[in-house]
Amino acid sequence: MYQVDRTSSVPVHLAAWSPTMDLLALSYESGEVSVVRACMTWQVVWNVREEEESVVEGLVWRADGKVLAVSYHGVMNLYNVEGGALIHSSLSEDPVTAWCSVPMGPTSSHPHMPPTPTYLPPLEDVKTDILTTRALLETRKDLNIMLMSDREQSCVKLAAQGVLLLCEVGVAGVVTAGLTADARELCVISNSA
Repeated sequence: MYQVDRTSSVPVHLAAWSPTMDLLALSYESGEVSVVRACMTWQVVWNVREEEESVVEGLVWRADGKVLAVSYHGVMNLYNVEGGALIHSSLSEDPVTAWCSVPMGPTSSHPHMPPTPTYLPPLEDVKTDILTTRALLETRKDLNIMLMSDREQSCVKLAAQGVLLLCEVGVAGVVTAGLTADARELCVISNSA
């Protein structure tokens, strides 16, 4: 690890605090992403950079703080907080906006959601790049829903665990979006009248 130079003139483009740890994800105009320990030392935990110089369009932590989603133009990458290993990459023209967590299973107090076995079927073996996604899904006790906003086509997309597209909702002039804690309502801030 090394120190963040606090006198550096490199402008920070986006920043996102980890919801569970003392980590801060920073993206720079060069497209580089750094995760730093946001305490007295400001040590860099890890860095990643796209092969082509791309501006980061979205930077969001999963609710448990174990995965960081980074949206570049046309690509969305998921990085493990432990060392910054790339755990999933997919084509996505839409920048990530939010990543919400919805409790699942018998402990869920939501009256309209049956226990997990009937709400989501068990995963079958898939012979694609989703094998790492299987591990992400099977170890979860909650449903993580990633929201991506398409500002040009005016819609919000919802994806389970950040990789499985659930739906698209047409909304004009999307600025940002989020879900309520029980996932019953989609909240959208729009700049249209």
